[in-house]
Amino acid sequence: MLKRGSLNLSINAIVVVVLAFVMLGLGLTLTRTVFKDIGSTSGSINEQIRQQILDDLRTGNKPLSFPQNKVTVEFGKERTIAFGVKNTGSSAAFYCIDILAREKNGDNDAGIEFYFDTDMQSLNAQNTVVIPATVDSRGASQGQGLYRGKIIVYETLGEGAECTGSYDGGDWKVHAQKSFFITIQ
Repeated sequence: MLKRGSLNLSINAIVVVVLAFVMLGLGLTLTRTVFKDIGSTSGSINEQIRQQILDDLRTGNKPLSFPQNKVTVEFGKERTIAFGVKNTGSSAAFYCIDILAREKNGDNDAGIEFYFDTDMQSLNAQNTVVIPATVDSRGASQGQGLYRGKIIVYETLGEGAECTGSYDGGDWKVHAQKSFFITIQ
């Protein structure tokens, strides 16, 4: 009799282990499906933003499109934004871009970093480009709070100019600019 009881216990243990593996497999499949759907949704949202920027540049004949007036970033984190530039002229032109962040109550550098393609952009007449940028809040000088941001697009006036980060006078003129707010939470 003791042997039969131990055999029942072994069969029950095997059934429990098999059921546990089946449940684990179902859970992993569900998790994978959910995260795949989130990734595709995020990609479609980014494509929607890109399309909104392009439509804004085409219909409004604006030289710069940045659809947000306020960007919210969690303190110590990064966030991706996008903006568009259009050559509204009648011939090809070269552009450099600068993005600045200042403290709310002054002209001091906010310590917020922007990462984007800093190479010179060449655009034929009436062409557009959408540029993604990452806002890095880890160096925010005052931590959480409100900051002022500005995107400035410079157009070169002469040949041989390079994107150096300093565009005062010389071979550069401001093509377009847009101010916005950055909230660090």
